[in-house]
Amino acid sequence: MERNFAEYWGDQRSVPVERLDDIATLLLDKGVPALPPPQALRPERVERMSHAAGDAELVHQRLVARAMPVGDVQYLADLPEKHHEGDSAGSDAHGASGLAGLLADAQEEILLQTPYLVLSDSALEIFRGLRAREKPPRVVVSTNSLAATDNPIVYALSYKYKRRNVRELGFDIFEFKPFPTDAPVAPEPGAPPPAAAGAGPAVAGTDGGGGHGAADGQPQVEDKLRTETRPSLLRTSPPANRPMPVAGEGPRTGLHAKSMVIDRRIAVVGTHNFDPRSETYNTEAVVVIEDPAFAQALAESITRDIGPDNSWTVAPREKSPVLSGLNYSMGKVLEASPVLDLWPWRYATNYAFQPGPECPMPLSRRDPAFHHCYLPVGDFPEVTLGPKSIFTRMLTAFGAGLVPIL
Repeated sequence: MERNFAEYWGDQRSVPVERLDDIATLLLDKGVPALPPPQALRPERVERMSHAAGDAELVHQRLVARAMPVGDVQYLADLPEKHHEGDSAGSDAHGASGLAGLLADAQEEILLQTPYLVLSDSALEIFRGLRAREKPPRVVVSTNSLAATDNPIVYALSYKYKRRNVRELGFDIFEFKPFPTDAPVAPEPGAPPPAAAGAGPAVAGTDGGGGHGAADGQPQVEDKLRTETRPSLLRTSPPANRPMPVAGEGPRTGLHAKSMVIDRRIAVVGTHNFDPRSETYNTEAVVVIEDPAFAQALAESITRDIGPDNSWTVAPREKSPVLSGLNYSMGKVLEASPVLDLWPWRYATNYAFQPGPECPMPLSRRDPAFHHCYLPVGDFPEVTLGPKSIFTRMLTAFGAGLVPIL
C-alpha cells in the first residue's frame, strides 16, 4: 500500500496545492479564508454519532470485538499510468487484471455485491467464459433496486441489460429494498418499524413498473423522503440523478459495498465495480483475503442482504401463452440498441417471497415451485413515480451522452 501511494505521490500529475492556479490566486489575494460554522442538516444525528464515537465500550463492541485474524492478504491496485496504453498497469499484479485471474479460478460459486450492476466489455467476457464451462460456477449478485439506489442514471443500464444478466450470464440477482426488515445496521432512534415503510406487497409496484402511492411529479414528497443525495450530473427538472421518491418514511438504506467471495474461501473488498468507469476512468484498489473464516463471514453478510426480508428476487416472468417468443425476441433485439430499451414486456421482473404452509422456505428462481411461492411486484417496487416519469428520467440520462462514463 505504501508503494502504491508513493506511485501517486511521485507522479508528474501530482502537484503541490500552491501550483493549482485557482487555489493559489485565492490564497495570495485573500489569504486563508475562515471556515464557516458547521451547519449540520441533521444536528441530532451528528450529536449521536459524536457521543457514540466517544463511548469506548461501544467502540470495542462494534469494532474491536469484531476484528478477526486472517491468513494471506494481497493488495491489488491500479497505477496512475493506468490510462496510458502499453504501460505496466496491465500486468496481472495490478488492479482489474488481478481480479480477472481470481474470477477465472472460481469453481463453485461467486458472491458479488455491487451498488451498480453495469458490466464492462472485459467483465462480460470473463462471465461469459465462466458461463460456457461444462459446470459453470453459480454467480449470485446483490445490488440496489431503483428504490434503494443513490444513482438512478446508472440503474437505467442495469435495467436495460436485465435479460442478458439473468438469461445469458445466468446471474441470480437480488435487488436491495430501501427499507429492509432485517437491515444489518442499528435502527434510527424514533424511526418507524420496517413494516410501516411499505415492505409488503400492498404498496409494491405493479407489473407495469410503477408503484402505488404519490402521483407523478411531486417534488415535495421527494424532498421529504430523500435522506441522502449527491450533486446532480444533469441539469434537468427534476434532476435525473436524484434518488427516486419511495413509499416509506425514515432513513432510506442502500448498498455501496464492492465485495466478492469466491468459493467461500477468498474474499475481496475494495472499490472496483466491474463497470466501464472502474476500468477506464477511475483508479481502483482492492484487498484480497485468502482466509476461509473471513470469507465465510463476508458470505454470511451478503447472504443476509439477499434474504427475502431485505431484497427482492429478480426472475423471469411466467411465460405468456400468447406471443411469448415475439416478446423475448423483440427485447433481445432492442437490448443491442445504444438507447434505453423501452419494450414494455420485460423478460424478468422483481418478486417478493410469500411464506406459507406450502412455501416454508425461500426458493431458487429455478425451482419449479418458484412462481407459486413468489409474487411479482413489478420492475420498480416501492417507487412512487409512475412508469412515465421513471422512463423520462432514464431517457434523459441516455440522451445526455453519459453512458460511457457512468
